Amino acid sequence: MTDAASETQGAEQPVIGVVGADAPRHILLASQTLPQRIVGSWQAEVSEESQELLGAADAVSMRVLDHLLSEEAAGLAGLVVCNDSMANLRLFYVARILAQRGRLPFPVHLLDAPRGTAPHHTAFAAKQFARLAAFAGAAGRPMDASSSLQAAEEEHRLGEALDRLRRRRLAGQCSGAQALQAYRAAGRTAPAEGERLVDAARSPERAPARRVFITGSSHPDETLYQAVEAEGALIVGEDHDSGDAAWMGVAVFEEAPEDVFRGLAERHAMRPPLAARSLSGERAEHLARRVSDMRCDGVLALVREHDDAPAWDLQPQSAALRATSVPLAARTRIRPHDGLSAAVSAVRELPEPGEAVTP
Repeated sequence: MTDAASETQGAEQPVIGVVGADAPRHILLASQTLPQRIVGSWQAEVSEESQELLGAADAVSMRVLDHLLSEEAAGLAGLVVCNDSMANLRLFYVARILAQRGRLPFPVHLLDAPRGTAPHHTAFAAKQFARLAAFAGAAGRPMDASSSLQAAEEEHRLGEALDRLRRRRLAGQCSGAQALQAYRAAGRTAPAEGERLVDAARSPERAPARRVFITGSSHPDETLYQAVEAEGALIVGEDHDSGDAAWMGVAVFEEAPEDVFRGLAERHAMRPPLAARSLSGERAEHLARRVSDMRCDGVLALVREHDDAPAWDLQPQSAALRATSVPLAARTRIRPHDGLSAAVSAVRELPEPGEAVTP
């Protein structure tokens, strides 16, 4: 994983690490800090200490904790952990204790912003975003009208670049692996640099490939995407929070902080349903709609062992996809070092376009 200190050497902005998908980058940027998403990896070794501290948890969470305990994270000015999964909540409690004991040299903040469209959900999320701004302001500077509008403009331009990226994927001009790399890079850099990296993610024209959609666990790196696309597929979209459902490029053009918090809370309520905190019915409807809109030939559901919820989605997802005649190949309880073989066997199970789908 990239060294956080070396990435920001000489930078003016303090760096705040972010674990999870609910932290609005607009707030952190407006507080004169640089958000860096920490997502772990599919393949790296896991230390005995992280296994002992987290117990029976998703291996990706253990790899995130290993990173936080390493010298690579020593330059962080703070850490925000989102309560968007049980794994992340468990990680927060461990990180808070480690910070109290001096093992982590930075403060730790929990962002608890459940999704919902009711007024009380919006009000609660807005208060949580205000607390996030106070935490970030202590590391950087309190956000004001000028910094908020500047951050909004920069993040909005990144959002436009991400829209262009998604259109290139659908046109076969950017592979899924390249897109995932771009999402990861954009989540760890300033918006202008993220915009440049996203616009650089493109592939030469190639023969039409089987169009595949990814559901299940999030993909912290492009390892499995590369394996799937090496089998002749093109991953045109996904519903996890390190890909198309990443909360980046979202901005509210308001001067008063309370208006920014409320606007972001309203946008938060309308985000795509993510596995660990959404109803399976919502997830199935969203999947069927995306697969149809993207003209997909197949869906892969790849679920890690001890991941919170994606396996619960499979039955309603399968039923929803049967109505579209799009085949689904699933692998669940994928063990820490079995990801590549699981992905390859799953994509090989998908029938070729035009073949009859087994009910």
